[in-house]
Amino acid sequence: MQPLTNREIDVLRSLASGKPITAIGKNLHISHNTMKTHLRNIYRKLQASGRDQAVEKAQSLFII
Repeated sequence: MQPLTNREIDVLRSLASGKPITAIGKNLHISHNTMKTHLRNIYRKLQASGRDQAVEKAQSLFII
């Protein structure tokens, strides 16, 4: 597995809290497009098909 960046881990932690994508972007001070890029990279690196699966895999791998 390709390692996640610190920012991708920040995004994952926020995803795990259940916050909406727009709120996560605002909270982390990143644009909607940057948020979409982080999500795409997270899903690819964790081989996840969506938010819930990405959080589940990250938790099982002790990333978050």
